[in-house]
Amino acid sequence: MFDWTTVNGSEIKYDLQIDNNANLMSPEINQVKPNDLSNSEYQVQNSEALAEGRQYWRVRARDSAGNESEWSVIRSVIIDTIIPSAPMLSSPPINTEVNVSRPIFAWTTVAGATTITYDLQATKTLTAPNNPDFTMLVITQTGLSSSPFTAPSALADAVYYWRVRARDAADNMSSWASFGTFTLYEPPPDQPALVSPPDNGSPIANNKPKLDWSDVIGVIGVARGNGFYDLQATDSVGPSNGAIFSNLDIDATPVNQSEFQVTTALPNGIYTWRVRGHDVSGNFLDWAVVVKWIFTIDAAFPANPYLIAPNNDQTTVSTRPRFDWSTVTGANTYDLQVTKTLASGVPDFLRLEIGQPNLAASEYLVPSTAPALTSGIYYWRARAKQTGNPVPGSWSGIRKFTVP
Repeated sequence: MFDWTTVNGSEIKYDLQIDNNANLMSPEINQVKPNDLSNSEYQVQNSEALAEGRQYWRVRARDSAGNESEWSVIRSVIIDTIIPSAPMLSSPPINTEVNVSRPIFAWTTVAGATTITYDLQATKTLTAPNNPDFTMLVITQTGLSSSPFTAPSALADAVYYWRVRARDAADNMSSWASFGTFTLYEPPPDQPALVSPPDNGSPIANNKPKLDWSDVIGVIGVARGNGFYDLQATDSVGPSNGAIFSNLDIDATPVNQSEFQVTTALPNGIYTWRVRGHDVSGNFLDWAVVVKWIFTIDAAFPANPYLIAPNNDQTTVSTRPRFDWSTVTGANTYDLQVTKTLASGVPDFLRLEIGQPNLAASEYLVPSTAPALTSGIYYWRARAKQTGNPVPGSWSGIRKFTVP
């Protein structure tokens, strides 16, 4: 159907020419006087069916006095009624194994009178044996300008079925190509090589060690590196000295680099640790095949604090005094002991007036909810402790004070 604007005037008629040559010298359709048109449209008749390809057309108007307008601008239209042929799939080859998570799909290109684009579908669902269900799609792409096409996102390991069809600019669509099938299996990343602390090496004095391992291709920073690592460490040992990884001291994930700085001090002891990588597709090794290393922590005890208040031999101390001592680097808690009992002239810290373990700060104020000290001479001491260090630091020296 060719259509144009209506021109105002007395008994307007129209001349229409359609030709496969831009000069319109030998029109296929030549609706001119005396066969000019009364309406501003024209439906091509079956007997006039236009050939495939580009056709050019123009229109002019004529009034009842025979005055003619200029011809309109020439426009062209491409006649395209031929359905494109179906493409042929070429890659991945039929019934092969693909071990990249974003496979590349390729097919033969198709010729046509107008621009050809392609629709692609992929599924991993079957409705019956050898009958893919292309209503359950994992990939659907239309308007692809050419082959090949890379899957837009990572696919899970599975058997996949795919097909392609061609579509021209007139929206003529070929039949779907015979579907192809392939198995996607992307192997998990290699296991990292543990580097530090050395396996079964000399004991380390740092109870916050840095654990280090090699970069792994496909995990972090190397070839599609958008994955991560899992790290586990335990000091639990079962039968035959095997590590028990159900009881963990460190369970870190995701770790986004090939090292891990321990931030909470570990107790002195023997540790077993292991690492595995996850790639961008979510593949990872089973823990059962991951190499384990052992390291030993033998950290020094924290230093003993020095006492600040009450001063030694102070004689005017409150019944609810504030005890204060120095902060010890590396300590997390403190123990405070106060006694007024002597045994053979030596303070007996087995018989306490105040016994406060695991104080978070290096001071203690006797609260109103605790018994007040009575008159007498008292002796006190403090020590520092370190989280993860099973043995506390040494006790401070002993100071004496008097409550009047």
